[in-house]
Amino acid sequence: VTNEILKDGLIASSVGLASDQTLYTDTSAARMTIPLSRVFDTGLNFIVLGEAGAGKTTGLQMYGRKRIEENGATGKVIFAPLARVVRAWEKARGGLERTTCVGSLEVGIAAYLAVLGANVSGLELAETLKTSGGLLLLDGMDEATKDAPWMPLAIQSLASRFPRVQVITSSRMSGSYFEDIPFLGVTLLPFTEAQRSLFVQRWFGEMQNDKVEAIEAHL
Repeated sequence: VTNEILKDGLIASSVGLASDQTLYTDTSAARMTIPLSRVFDTGLNFIVLGEAGAGKTTGLQMYGRKRIEENGATGKVIFAPLARVVRAWEKARGGLERTTCVGSLEVGIAAYLAVLGANVSGLELAETLKTSGGLLLLDGMDEATKDAPWMPLAIQSLASRFPRVQVITSSRMSGSYFEDIPFLGVTLLPFTEAQRSLFVQRWFGEMQNDKVEAIEAHL
């Protein structure tokens, strides 16, 4: 939208752009076909964006499994749906307030892990993350912000307090909170028809072409 507005010479000159200044006018998204694991292996913090069904949760889960199965993987690998973290944390504390939660998200993660049967306190988890590092996969930030609008700031605080921890979170492409998280953004785009066809073929294998043809015809 900004590109289109600045094409107008009067507007451009009003905001101080020289008449010979070249404006970037290509607004099409760059599509790259690259495994998510290769992107995540950089060790940077990421926010993974995409619409419902784009593969955000699956992508985070599969990467977590990959890291666990790797030989020599160091630090804890934790996958936590943020909406369930908020519910577990609220139940454990009897209520949540932004002023006390922004700087202690690890306490909420520990409360969620306790629901799963892991006996770890927030202080113990914080010490582990501080000394050993690890990988935190925090899924569904958009869902958590409905009850915890401070969640983006809490994630940012956690990442800054534990620099040895890689944080990867996910969200649908909605909301005004993206600027609160200074992570590199990756958007999962829908499959092209060629990618969809390849996925179906690999799912069933070469010996079940009849099923592949039936599904492709249905789609």
